[in-house]
Amino acid sequence: MAAPRDLFNQLPQETRLQIFRLGTIKPSQAEDTRPEYRPFDPVALRDRDWSNSNQRALSVKAAIVLVCKEWKSIATEMLYECIRIRHGTHNLLAALESTRYSSPDVASDSGVEVVEYDYGRWVRRVEISPEIMDFDPFNPYPLLRILQCCPFVQTIVRASLVLGSGGISLGFVRLPPGTSFPSFPSIKRIDWWLSGIASFSSRTAHDGVYGFLGELVAHSPGLNYLTLSGGGDGLLSPRAGVDPFGKNSGPFNSLTTLRLEGEDVELIVTEPSPHLPNLSRLIVGRVYAGIQKMLNTYGHQIRVLEFLDIRSFPAPAFILSPNELLPVLSVLKACPNLEELNANLITGDLLAGTGSIDLPIPLNSLRTIRIHMDDSPPRAALAFSVFIRQFILCPELERIVLHGGTRQACEAHHIFSRLKKFVSERRFVSLEFQES
Repeated sequence: MAAPRDLFNQLPQETRLQIFRLGTIKPSQAEDTRPEYRPFDPVALRDRDWSNSNQRALSVKAAIVLVCKEWKSIATEMLYECIRIRHGTHNLLAALESTRYSSPDVASDSGVEVVEYDYGRWVRRVEISPEIMDFDPFNPYPLLRILQCCPFVQTIVRASLVLGSGGISLGFVRLPPGTSFPSFPSIKRIDWWLSGIASFSSRTAHDGVYGFLGELVAHSPGLNYLTLSGGGDGLLSPRAGVDPFGKNSGPFNSLTTLRLEGEDVELIVTEPSPHLPNLSRLIVGRVYAGIQKMLNTYGHQIRVLEFLDIRSFPAPAFILSPNELLPVLSVLKACPNLEELNANLITGDLLAGTGSIDLPIPLNSLRTIRIHMDDSPPRAALAFSVFIRQFILCPELERIVLHGGTRQACEAHHIFSRLKKFVSERRFVSLEFQES
């Protein structure tokens, strides 16, 4: 009888690679964000534990490639699928660049095989630490060179520090004479925590929006998903408005999903207004009045609207005035062609806040409502059910989907009986479950 290891090595390489991936999966799904949009998808910008979960997964991967040559040839790509830029930048760059090594194992025409180890071709995700150790953040040329070595990179992430600071902003790259900023057609998604260490003027190279981020967005023609988070540390945040698209107004034809978790009142004011002809998904955190300009221009294009846990963002009374916050229902009213509405249950109180909006809001194209279940009190469940019944008019509604937890847990929740009654009164509406 063959030994288990022999049987394992008889499996196809693709199967063994998938088994290796399952054996090295990170505890938090938020650390492996996919390029495409998924409802209630966590974005690892705030709470990522670099030192523990990521390091454990990397250690297991490193052990696998040291078992034997065959396993190394199969699994080396796992080491480079996601790279982090913090320190050791020059060593990382050397590893990613195409370098030719001589191997005496197999002879070529010259008697020695020359093998090219191009590790950069395996990189799919690049994570930039807020703590840059060994290159000038105001001239991040080494970072640009690393990205140039990754022809198939799909996702770029810059996270925050543990306490929510975005670290030092990345300024404009000072390119060598006669060169220009390269294009990155493979980049599909950028998740970026805007620095709170910023100038009070929005027209500087170091406010966390222009500089490297602006250039990267403008030179990623395949960019499909853009996340802008952070943007302010209390009184240090800029108040004059910032432009996530740099000085380039587009068109950004590939951008379909925009996620705004800004903590700055005027984060979403853009000058000039970018041209986003295919924007169809909008994900918003705290809803500032600054979003109104964008809604006036693109609200009719939005087909999927997702509200994050709006209540979780602090809003100090001495910083914000009532005029700086936009009623949630105003966002809904600005999206008359909405087909899918996604919200956390805890936002029920805000969804049922009338403000000065005429009710009910007609959403004649709305077909799906997704609710992410949480441990919110019965009041929020009541408010959410009242919102569905009285605050929106959706004659084409087809289904309500409950996300998170098990079906048993959802059925035991306060809102389930209310939704079940609502569905029973609507002949063509179904109540569905999407477990975590």
